[in-house]
Amino acid sequence: YPRLILGSYYETGNYPIPNDMLDEMMETVDILINTKTYQRADRLLDALLQGDDFPRDYYPSLKNKQLLLELKNGRKESARQHLAEYLKLFNRPEEFIGLAVLLDQHGLSEEVLYILDEGSLQFLMDPDILLLKGIVLGNANRFDEAEEVWKKGVKIFPMDSRFITYLDELQRVKNNQ
Repeated sequence: YPRLILGSYYETGNYPIPNDMLDEMMETVDILINTKTYQRADRLLDALLQGDDFPRDYYPSLKNKQLLLELKNGRKESARQHLAEYLKLFNRPEEFIGLAVLLDQHGLSEEVLYILDEGSLQFLMDPDILLLKGIVLGNANRFDEAEEVWKKGVKIFPMDSRFITYLDELQRVKNNQ
């Protein structure tokens, strides 16, 4: 597969990475993670993070993938430490949500809830963080906790009808069990 070969060439970190190839390299990291080739993904991410020749707006995505890789590779303590440090750098709710969605796609619900809890502490007035937290809890069959989160959302954001919609849907799910 050409992308894997391309990634190998740049793993040494001695070559400047052309911007048009950065997307390809990010895809390569995804492929390596999805195929459980964690060591190669780790080396490629390290090489990318050591270089200063990529656009800075790629940094959050690279760090997100690094955290995912640590968690998938079983380095939970290291990941938790990096996660705590990394979350301090976030200054927009979208950054918390983006990382939470990425980790949720890989079934890491406890880490997702930790991220969303931290996000809700920093951004008290962001409804999307509460909505996503309720969704993650609901998907984990923790319906009472999801209901509690969405009821809190209704109180804080009475004009946001999404909370009521999710509560109604949750009630239908509970009734069908």
